[in-house]
Amino acid sequence: MHFNDKSGSPINRVNCEVNTCKFYSQGNQCTAQSIHIQPKNANNSDETDCGTFQMKA
Repeated sequence: MHFNDKSGSPINRVNCEVNTCKFYSQGNQCTAQSIHIQPKNANNSDETDCGTFQMKA
């Protein structure tokens, strides 16, 4: 999957607080076209992360 492009509108059901991500938008919104949460065999939220994250330029 390719996660470089921003969409025109935020993903309404996703609350993102990572303001250093290029997909972050005001109001804790994610503007990625899609998101990738990993790893596959996580047992709790502490073991997960957003594979879509890209540092803001």
